[in-house]
Amino acid sequence: MSQQNVGQGPGNLVPDSEFKMFLAGAAITKGQCVSLKTGDGTASYTVVLADSNSTPVQPAIGVAPEAIASGAWGKIIVSGYAPQVLSGGSVAAGDYLIPDTTAGTAVSGTLGTNDGLFFGIALSADTGSPVFCDAIIYKRI
Repeated sequence: MSQQNVGQGPGNLVPDSEFKMFLAGAAITKGQCVSLKTGDGTASYTVVLADSNSTPVQPAIGVAPEAIASGAWGKIIVSGYAPQVLSGGSVAAGDYLIPDTTAGTAVSGTLGTNDGLFFGIALSADTGSPVFCDAIIYKRI
């Protein structure tokens, strides 16, 4: 079941975001991008940290707005505005985001090379320590 924040408008300045609840198959920190991992031989799945060097590569489905302990249920932003996406330190506003080889971290992707891995677009350059950017997440699930 998904939850949705009411979108922008005259009476509401909160950007539109859609959340879904998932069972974490690993510890996830605030802002990390996640992908689905299916259970071997079962019809179950969990979310784990997304990365671009797993085999096979699983595209990111969203971003954790808060920390989730391994084995616990937690919210994932599956579409819309994500205020803090953990990023690699070189993301600029307008860059397409893909998972990095460092699990859970987003980096800039290249059109024509990383097309199947895009999960969002950066709204701001990344900044801070740890490094975060604001983004819009594309709905995959």
